[in-house]
Amino acid sequence: MQSRRRFIKALTLSASIAAIGLPMGASAA
Repeated sequence: MQSRRRFIKALTLSASIAAIGLPMGASAA
C-alpha cells in the first residue's frame, strides 16, 4: 500500500510538471 501511494504521488508530481513545463516550453520555442 505504501509503494502504491508513493507511485501515485510521483505520477501526480510528473503530471503537474508536464502541465506547467509543456506550455512554457511551447512558448519558449
